[in-house]
Amino acid sequence: MIIYGITPDYGGSGFFEKTERILMAGIEILQYRDKTASDQTFIENAKKLKEMCRNHGTVFYIDDRVHLYDEIQSDGVHVGKDDVDVSLVREKYHDVLIGASSYCDPELALKLERKGANYIAFGSMYPTQTKKDYSLCAPEIIRVVRKKVRIPIYAIGGINFQNISKIVDLRYDGIAVSSLLYSSEDPYSTTMQLRSVIL
Repeated sequence: MIIYGITPDYGGSGFFEKTERILMAGIEILQYRDKTASDQTFIENAKKLKEMCRNHGTVFYIDDRVHLYDEIQSDGVHVGKDDVDVSLVREKYHDVLIGASSYCDPELALKLERKGANYIAFGSMYPTQTKKDYSLCAPEIIRVVRKKVRIPIYAIGGINFQNISKIVDLRYDGIAVSSLLYSSEDPYSTTMQLRSVIL
């Protein structure tokens, strides 16, 4: 099981300091998710994060802004239901990693895989403050999804140390977390603790 870190919106220099501490703890994937930054600020931040990720051997994704990919050259892009269709991204970028949100819909997960997604994010597993518009799905839904897709399935949404045991027991391929890491006063220790829980 891997740790997939997702950034909050950019909030000043402390943003990069926390990210560096999280990367030092050895997460496998980092996604830069920023709904408020201008395209130019997004590009600048993404390029810096990409370099940080390369220094730590972490795969780097940008969220939503596929139109900025050529400028950023991240390892991958993540798209949701209101973003560019996965098949169009795959047609334009043959070798780019593509992640996609399938929410609580097993049939959508299958469609996304067929369109060329490399992984799917399933959730929200639990109530979350990261997104305002979300649907809750039972963690056990992975038993249905596993029968339909072969690509990795990552659990997302409201995951913390109080509820993670069920996610671990159900053997998701990874957990996607944001607030758990970035709200911590010691993100390195929190990430290391998370690592020990999912092993």
